[in-house]
Amino acid sequence: VTVSIYDEPASAAATNVATANGLYYVEITFDEGVLEAIENYEGALDNSVGYDIFRDGELITTLSDDGNSSFYYLDNGLASSTTFSYDVQSFNSDGRRGDATATSEDTGDRPTVTVLSPNGAEIWSVGDAYPVDVVTDNKEYISDIEVLYSADGGDTWLSSGSIDAD
Repeated sequence: VTVSIYDEPASAAATNVATANGLYYVEITFDEGVLEAIENYEGALDNSVGYDIFRDGELITTLSDDGNSSFYYLDNGLASSTTFSYDVQSFNSDGRRGDATATSEDTGDRPTVTVLSPNGAEIWSVGDAYPVDVVTDNKEYISDIEVLYSADGGDTWLSSGSIDAD
């Protein structure tokens, strides 16, 4: 039989865990949990010294608690259009862990641009200006659309400018 005596109780679980997303990233924010008063324990009720963040069961980072009460982590370089599961788990100076707080978030969907005009059936003369009409989705991920043209069957492409994604 092994009896372990710890200096403090396991840390409280992180609270107010929230996520936000972009096309290739997830932002995670959370607050430090605070223990409820415990009989015969006179230490700090906010006894976390760090937080482990797991993505899909794999540890991706450890954040130190340097007296902060709110935390932020950017999980960048992710695949778009994908759901990720996260767990945030606190630990104290004894290495005792609080309950994991789970959340999930989808990264954004890749935008599509559909060219309405020209549609390939036009016969145009060289040197004249022609309208280019497009429809887009997920516009928050498009800053501008560059229009290229080829006068030699696709061997080389030249820019004719850009159009607004709206």
